[in-house]
Amino acid sequence: MEEYTTKEILLSVKDKLCELNSKLDQLKELTTISDSKKIIDIKYYLENYCSYENPEIFCSISKKDNVLKNRIRKYLIPLYSYSLGVDDGVVVKDNNGKCYVLNHNKDIFITSENQEKFNIISDEIVNDEFSRDFLRNHWLYPAKHGLNQSMSIFPNEVSIRGMFDNNISAFFNYSPSNNTAKLSTVKGHELSDEILKELLNIHITDYYITDYRRKLLESPDSKNKKIIIPSFRVNDNEVNFDIKEDNKKLYLIKK
Repeated sequence: MEEYTTKEILLSVKDKLCELNSKLDQLKELTTISDSKKIIDIKYYLENYCSYENPEIFCSISKKDNVLKNRIRKYLIPLYSYSLGVDDGVVVKDNNGKCYVLNHNKDIFITSENQEKFNIISDEIVNDEFSRDFLRNHWLYPAKHGLNQSMSIFPNEVSIRGMFDNNISAFFNYSPSNNTAKLSTVKGHELSDEILKELLNIHITDYYITDYRRKLLESPDSKNKKIIIPSFRVNDNEVNFDIKEDNKKLYLIKK
């Protein structure tokens, strides 16, 4: 049974995640917000759980009339980990192929002149095999260690979790769209490049590797690429990185 490391999987998905987020941002640019003073911002995101027949695009609406709710949303949106609420609307089409956000709020709409482009981009997102396959099951696990080790792949973030000395968890969170990453653990415990290397070397069982995923993993662009990690050992519970990249290597630059 062939297994792939978390590093190999991360390298295989990063470009597709950047492409997906770019298209979601384009949908935002094509969406009109009326003169309502209540709306602060909107953000499109993709959902594709195993319970969904097909991927769906949602629009999240941030309003001024619920400051606490919007603060909570601000921190949860990057992980796409919150339950859909009244300010979230799914993108749907009517019988004439016109796109709109199915939501009680009438202050957000796609104008006639933007309909064609919005339609094309939204179809590209939901029909992309990456959206339908790699994002179908967000969570990946190794053959052993149960929930102590895992990898999750969401449109805006790749997260890797492992357990180390004294059963302390460490997390590596990588955001391809803004070229940043973070290594974190419980306050009061040490972090080092050795821990990060271990997180990137977790072997994910072949059970989670579909034919499409294997095709991406075997791509020369991802298979032959290296991740360069600086040496460090700190007592902080968090280490942040900027990401630089060339054709052969991805560099983690400690902030």
